[in-house]
Amino acid sequence: MKYTQTGAARTWSIAAAIILALVIWMLTGLFGGKQENAAATPAEAKPAETHFKVSVRSQHAEKVQREVVLNGDTQPDQIINIASQVEGQVVAIGARKGAHVAQGALLARVDPRDAAQGKARADAVLRQRELEYQGALHLRQTGYVTESELASRLAALEVARADLREIELRLKHLSITAPVSGVLEEQLIEVGDYAKIGQPVAKLIKIDPLRVAGGVGENDIRYIKLGDPAHAEILGQTLTGKVKFISALADAKTRTFTVEVAIDNSKAQIPAGVSARITLPVQEIEAQRVPTSLLALADDGTVGVKHVVDGKVRFTKADIVRTDGDSAWLSGLPETVSLITRGQGFVAAGENVDAEPEAPAAATK
Repeated sequence: MKYTQTGAARTWSIAAAIILALVIWMLTGLFGGKQENAAATPAEAKPAETHFKVSVRSQHAEKVQREVVLNGDTQPDQIINIASQVEGQVVAIGARKGAHVAQGALLARVDPRDAAQGKARADAVLRQRELEYQGALHLRQTGYVTESELASRLAALEVARADLREIELRLKHLSITAPVSGVLEEQLIEVGDYAKIGQPVAKLIKIDPLRVAGGVGENDIRYIKLGDPAHAEILGQTLTGKVKFISALADAKTRTFTVEVAIDNSKAQIPAGVSARITLPVQEIEAQRVPTSLLALADDGTVGVKHVVDGKVRFTKADIVRTDGDSAWLSGLPETVSLITRGQGFVAAGENVDAEPEAPAAATK
């Protein structure tokens, strides 16, 4: 019995020693392995900073013609309301409504008989007044006529002369003629009507030269001068002319200045009152051609483009010189610019980017 207890105690001691050794071994392997792994694994390098990729196109400024383009309409050079300068019955009509008449052409004629009779009477009165004055002048030399009586005879003579001139002028105005060449827009009198002095008889429209008028903004008016050449697109035709008038006062509502261009219309092929597009070449300037799809807007609404300078996005405001279809010519950009053609909508000014040249197919657009 004693032997048995001693053997059991020894067995438990051996088991405890084995367990303790296993625990120590496990702990040693756990911590030692971590240290070895830590020593064996090199420190991970910090990942390199990446930027958004954009495509750019390098382009240079070219000399182009700055143009001011405005919409307007055609207007007659003159609108003339013609009135009768004599009284009498209308006996003839020389042109009808819508006719193209030359300067001096007959429009209407007033009966000349009353005026002819009046001239005969005025001639007779004038001869009588001349004889009376000559007689008084002779008698004044002999002392039978006073100075006052002589002056009265002279006054009567001058009145007779004035009456005759008035009758002769009336005879000239019996034929109502066109003061300028144009189109008879309205005919307001007919044969048999009795014309009175000052009564309108016709409206004449002068359309050669034809005026083309439009409004120019306050930023462009400084470029335009009298006599500048101009082009007008009217009814599918492109006509040339020159600036004839520049308003000195802006319209209170539109803040634009009226500019009128005179164009040749000798064949009367263009009527007044139709729409027109006016192009005014004003100066040669260096500009860059940019697709309108690449134009950007600043916070204040200013037009410009995004381009890359030293790896950073830059927004540069620009002035639109003119437009050609789906492209715009811009001034105010650097002479050479790396224009962002792809990805501009995803980057902002001041942002670092990775810029790469655009594909050849895109560059040809």
